[in-house]
Amino acid sequence: MSNVEYKQSTVEKTPQENFSQVETGTTAALNKLEAEQATTETIRKTDQLKNEIDKNKYENLPLQTYNEIVKGTELEQRMLKVFAHPDFENYPEMKGKSPEQRAEYLFRKINVAISRFYARKFGITIESPVPEYLYKVIVPATEWFLMDILRGGQENNIQFLGELGKMNIESFSALFNGVRNFSQKFSGVYSQAKKLMMVSDFLSLPQQRGILDKLKNPYDFYQKLMKNPVWDKENLDIRTLNISEFSLQDLQHSSEELQNGQAQLAQGLEMIRSSIGGIQMVDSNPNTVKKLLGIVDSSDKFFEKTEVVNKKLFDAMDKFGSIERTLQSFGLDIFETLNNSKLVKGVLNFVFGLLGFSGGLDGVQRGWRRREIEKNLNPSKREFISDVMKNYSEKKEKSDFSQQIVNQFKVKIKEQDMSKLNLDMETLKGSLLEKLNSADQLNVAVLDAMPSKSFFVERVKNSEGKEQLQIKSEFFSSQELKQKFIDEYFQIVLPKILGNDSFIKKIQGSDDLAFALTSGIAINVDTVVLGMKADALLPSEFFETKDLSLDPNKEGNKQNAIKKENGSGVVEFKELKGYDGNLMMLNQVKGLSIADQPVFKKKVEEVSQGLGINPNWLMTVMFKESGLDSKIQNKSTRATGFIQFMPDTAKALGTTVEELKNLSPLSQLDYVEKFYQGKKDYSSFKELYLQTFFPAARKYMDDPNYVFETRGVSRYQIAKQNPGIAPKGSTEITMRDFDNYIAGIVDKNVPEEFKSQFV
Repeated sequence: MSNVEYKQSTVEKTPQENFSQVETGTTAALNKLEAEQATTETIRKTDQLKNEIDKNKYENLPLQTYNEIVKGTELEQRMLKVFAHPDFENYPEMKGKSPEQRAEYLFRKINVAISRFYARKFGITIESPVPEYLYKVIVPATEWFLMDILRGGQENNIQFLGELGKMNIESFSALFNGVRNFSQKFSGVYSQAKKLMMVSDFLSLPQQRGILDKLKNPYDFYQKLMKNPVWDKENLDIRTLNISEFSLQDLQHSSEELQNGQAQLAQGLEMIRSSIGGIQMVDSNPNTVKKLLGIVDSSDKFFEKTEVVNKKLFDAMDKFGSIERTLQSFGLDIFETLNNSKLVKGVLNFVFGLLGFSGGLDGVQRGWRRREIEKNLNPSKREFISDVMKNYSEKKEKSDFSQQIVNQFKVKIKEQDMSKLNLDMETLKGSLLEKLNSADQLNVAVLDAMPSKSFFVERVKNSEGKEQLQIKSEFFSSQELKQKFIDEYFQIVLPKILGNDSFIKKIQGSDDLAFALTSGIAINVDTVVLGMKADALLPSEFFETKDLSLDPNKEGNKQNAIKKENGSGVVEFKELKGYDGNLMMLNQVKGLSIADQPVFKKKVEEVSQGLGINPNWLMTVMFKESGLDSKIQNKSTRATGFIQFMPDTAKALGTTVEELKNLSPLSQLDYVEKFYQGKKDYSSFKELYLQTFFPAARKYMDDPNYVFETRGVSRYQIAKQNPGIAPKGSTEITMRDFDNYIAGIVDKNVPEEFKSQFV
């Protein structure tokens, strides 16, 4: 049947008939896919061992819901009555145990299962510690969400828990069919579970990393995010959501907000305690608890078996190149399927979510790319990439190299992307030359692709008589050979990367370009580009300014500073006039997505470090001048952007106000830096603002009677144009007036906990 015929036939059918036809095709395709792959006994045993290690990591986490919510409630009394039933003596883990011990065992298993579910989605590996936000916020909030579902009553609970317990998870197709059947039999429960899956998908998107660590209040998170009606929307694209839209108190800087959050948390916990009595756990027989126990007991197998399903899917993708082509090769046009059945789309995305993928097909593609990258990344390569990038970040020049690169490599780049080419190529080459010391840092195929490969690699026979490629022994001892390789690599690879429009559009700045070039040597530049485009390879995992909190009671931590982690776990401190790593007003920058916030923050910190100022001073100046809107323009003066560049100022900086208006927020920061760079040594917030408002007045900043005027602009004109600074009815502005204006800014616009940075 052709695609056209298929569209016509599906339009004529009822939604249920269409669902059945599409689902049948999906199942057939998935069955055929899995028939292509097999898992060896060795891999199976390895997976079992990993699964056991991973499970044990979560066994001793605090049981917040059980200890703080359930204990002492009507629900606990009913549960203890149920657990006293003699049938539970037949469970090995409960034999000879008290009702209290049995109840704790049940909640322990639930806690572990939920923790592992999120850990998989968040990319928390076996080796990684369990983050506090997981067991203090997200897991308790999820348990409360599930308690809401259990309010459906005894009979309903027994039925849907029983259906879940019978679900076959041996294969993708079986899991798909199981979720399909469940969605039809228990539509209400399924719709709630789908919301929970969407929340987990949203939280595990790459752009949310770094934000999760700030979560402290589980009740606020539960009420504002998990129970938000946004999850009820049809065809919701979670990638368009911004976490700031949920107004979580943990993400606010106001001390009053945070104090209110603590009071709200106490009230919220009490409300949950009083409401959970409506959950039917059955007084007369233990069927509901038995069903629930069966599900949590089988959760261990779920993680082990779904890992196998993931591997089979990825192995097939290795063969066919993408999730779409993998399914198409088995006779299923995935896009046709999703377009013609919302039900199938929902079920398929739900299954992907159960398997640990976020964002539907994009999430599967991201997971597959990540596996490909992990295959190529040994510890030496990771360390090499981190060391090179750290070295480059510290030594790179602040000059603008973008036009130089365009001219040298004769590439065409859109104006709004020019700042992404501001790559200090010579410093990066020097960092690579300094750190390139052993064969396990390199992908030998990269050297083999160079014009002068005969100087770098050779083909030798191994012990089995097979020919293999290896790096020549003299390569690492010769600075000349290494330099030759690096020069050729840049000459070949950089134009290739710059010619990939979709990649240039994807990256945030020139550091991402430097990262792609660096990791391309260790992995393979094509793999790197594809991985970064799919968010499977994130520069932040190798190098990034970290928001680490300082303990003021410890020696050596008495000065607030920008804190940078150097890749080896050692934290370096660079004083920036009281800055503590928390940037004000970041979520108020107009036109800045949540995904771009970390790189914008980093850029503000870098600019501030070069100027020797507190980054929050700069944010406050930009807030007062433009409301943090890089595109705003004064209709009369044409002053434009973050610091209201005047036309003559823009011209002096080598640009125009119209060009500045068309730049992204991140790109315009380069010109903000350029404006302030010529006049360094800013001793205070006032002096920085003076440079913005009236540079000529800086040398008179200690004279309260100084009057703002120049030969070209009278004191009357300045006062008239700046009524917010001039006292009411005044025809001039003095330095004393400006001091009062600065004090007012700090008083009204700077949160209490930041004010000490402005003294």
